[in-house]
Amino acid sequence: MRPSVTGTTGSPRATSFKNLPTETTLRSPAERTHRSKPGIEYMPGIIRFLGYNPLPSGNDWAERLVVSRTILGLSQMESAVRLGVDTGTLGRWERGERKPAGRLAARAARFIASVEGCSEIGATA
Repeated sequence: MRPSVTGTTGSPRATSFKNLPTETTLRSPAERTHRSKPGIEYMPGIIRFLGYNPLPSGNDWAERLVVSRTILGLSQMESAVRLGVDTGTLGRWERGERKPAGRLAARAARFIASVEGCSEIGATA
């Protein structure tokens, strides 16, 4: 219900706004400061727009796997499908809890190399 802004005589009068939402209840802090993190699906476009990759390069291969996935704009589920593994397995690889072995290690290495070897992000999609 909107508060009335006119009195009985039809002239504007002061009204009580105590029940109206304030700025702090309308928007979250991230929305007020415009510092929200872009979704992973936007990263390929951001990299193309900037003309360079702003992401830090990974130090170990688990970090490089996460960075490669982020550069491609893929979710963990989409990456797991591409690699032919379960999402839980990929999560353990990315956290550094496990390392792939055998043919899965070769797939993961090719996945990372396909991104790191590209000079333009458009060629990786």
